[in-house]
Amino acid sequence: MSALINRVPTGRIASLHAELQYLQWRFGHKPFSLMEMKLDPTLKKTQLDFYILAVRHSKWGSYNGRYDPFLRNRLDRAGFHLTQSTVRDTQKSKSVSECFNALEALGWIERTPDRLGKITALGTRVARLNYEDPKFLPLLRSSILAYGPFVGFLSEAIRTQKSGVFKRNGIFIGYPQTGEFITVGGERVPLSVGSQADSVTRTRSALVAWAMTAGYLWPRGVPHPKNEKLWHVEVLPVLQGKWPWSSFELLVPADFLEKAPPVSRPLDYIAMTKSTKALRERGQSGIRSATMGVESLVKNRRLAIVYALASASVLGQSVSVAALIAQLGKYPKLFVVEKKDFRHVLLQELPIAHTAGVPYLQQGDRLMPLVRCSPDTVAKGAPIEVVTAIKGMLSSVLL
Repeated sequence: MSALINRVPTGRIASLHAELQYLQWRFGHKPFSLMEMKLDPTLKKTQLDFYILAVRHSKWGSYNGRYDPFLRNRLDRAGFHLTQSTVRDTQKSKSVSECFNALEALGWIERTPDRLGKITALGTRVARLNYEDPKFLPLLRSSILAYGPFVGFLSEAIRTQKSGVFKRNGIFIGYPQTGEFITVGGERVPLSVGSQADSVTRTRSALVAWAMTAGYLWPRGVPHPKNEKLWHVEVLPVLQGKWPWSSFELLVPADFLEKAPPVSRPLDYIAMTKSTKALRERGQSGIRSATMGVESLVKNRRLAIVYALASASVLGQSVSVAALIAQLGKYPKLFVVEKKDFRHVLLQELPIAHTAGVPYLQQGDRLMPLVRCSPDTVAKGAPIEVVTAIKGMLSSVLL
């Protein structure tokens, strides 16, 4: 499974690498829990012992004379901004959960059947390298190009660029806002199926940082790193400060994704909708209840879009939007929330393909996939009857 990352600290590859090396030191090939991913001051080593950006000072910090420069208070018991610690977690495990998602997105760890984490073969290779090693950069590039949302982000950067420059705010990577309402107890209740603006901003910031670290884009007006083989190292001073840039130079050609390897870690069925946990706050229980009531329909229709495009990508074909809408309408119990709004809603949902990792170019009614992706990968976790229905309509939908 790959989830959509949406916290800024996950954008710092050096932090993720330190966490991975810590997990390798502590667990090797054994599984670990979220709690065990946090900084533990009782152990002889912490993440800061592996962190290239950790600051050494004999008077500051309680972790072997090191502290994390991204924590405002040098004596903060949270210890490590990426995961927080076992003795102080200001984010109630949100930070470590997002760290897990980011490491999984890179393919450096995997989720076990009992919901623990385990380092992959790729992760072992990465963990054995020092961050300053020139061999690290090629592994990083292959890692991020396998993650669906990053590929969708890069595709949008290429599409929106003008003379090699693009605006960050012009890119949307998140769950589409459909503006839907359903009737509950005689009242019209809005559904919360789309990403809020702040969530989109956080996701975009993290992916921008990944792209900068890998050398795929660069802030306009900022001097470029000089050593191509150590680009990921020379970018560190730039990423240590705030990330205020709005315009970026695109450092890859327009046909870059056409030559890229297949996307092996797209968002799958489970990750086709955002978490509804936050809707418990601010009196949104009614919206949460209504949204959860139709969540499976939202996942199903989003899967249909992404699955059709993934199928087209491996067959060298394209997708007819009109045919897809018509075919999905034949299965109202699987795909339709409100019949009268269905066509409009599905048109609003199309960008889920960019977020999932099967970006497309649209020409009229035709959606042409820009990368290759296995449909079986995006269907992971989906109900058999939903996948069967989607497969049955492909002959009518693919062009």
